[in-house]
Amino acid sequence: MLLLIIWALTIPPKQHDHMKQVLLKIGLELLDETKSVLVERIKIIVIGIIQHAEEWPKHKISVYLSKQLNHNYTYLANQFKEVTGTTIQHYILIQKIEKVKELILYNEINLNEI
Repeated sequence: MLLLIIWALTIPPKQHDHMKQVLLKIGLELLDETKSVLVERIKIIVIGIIQHAEEWPKHKISVYLSKQLNHNYTYLANQFKEVTGTTIQHYILIQKIEKVKELILYNEINLNEI
């Protein structure tokens, strides 16, 4: 599912609900809750890091996320856990596994190279 993030958009509730329904019909999701938007931003950063592993941050991922999102990592981790039910570290691990599966599937690396 694609995500549509609208920052600071104020519309009447009736139009808001209609917009949500229309977007869902075409495969988009309107994120209007601050926590959900923050979690999606975390996910986007993590996926970007995993997809471009040659540019892995020089700092710990917690420090990197904190700097990128201007929030304390504990706050980010708590929000992520509350919204997703899992930890950021677990999400990172899942993304790494998916990346390795993709590399193997497309014969970019073999099991020995892992």
